[in-house]
Amino acid sequence: MTIERISSPPPVASIGLTAGVGGAAATARQTMGIVGERVLAWTAATSGSASAAGQWSSATGVAGNGFVPSLAELGRGGDVYGLRLLTAEVAAGSGATPAQEGALGRAIEDFTRGLALHFNGRAGGGEMVRDVAAAVDRAVSSGSVGGLDGVTSRIETAAHMVDALNR
Repeated sequence: MTIERISSPPPVASIGLTAGVGGAAATARQTMGIVGERVLAWTAATSGSASAAGQWSSATGVAGNGFVPSLAELGRGGDVYGLRLLTAEVAAGSGATPAQEGALGRAIEDFTRGLALHFNGRAGGGEMVRDVAAAVDRAVSSGSVGGLDGVTSRIETAAHMVDALNR
């Protein structure tokens, strides 16, 4: 498989934070689904084997968003998963303060690191997807806070759960 892309990841126009706890839960789930899809795209590209993206999409309800890994970005040591743009897109519609956007970005990065370790360090196929998808489900339903702070807390919770799976 050839990995090549010159431009940044495609925008995720469908992420919009709606009011209330339900909106925060849905946005957190969608954001984590997108991150998982991107991590699995890299996993498939670097291992040369088919990824578990279809299972991930079914488990999280987030379909692939056209993300293609970029060797050029990897060579530059850049944002290979497009997390800065994803963070900015999630925060943009919520009127986030810079501190809130920073906290969201750190939560997304922590979650991404855990997923990369989990998906690349295990050969469990469906089991690895099932375990992380269950952690995402528990994290999404665990919060009682709405808004961007609720999104961030759910992603932080999922990052901790994935970290526990990796031990």
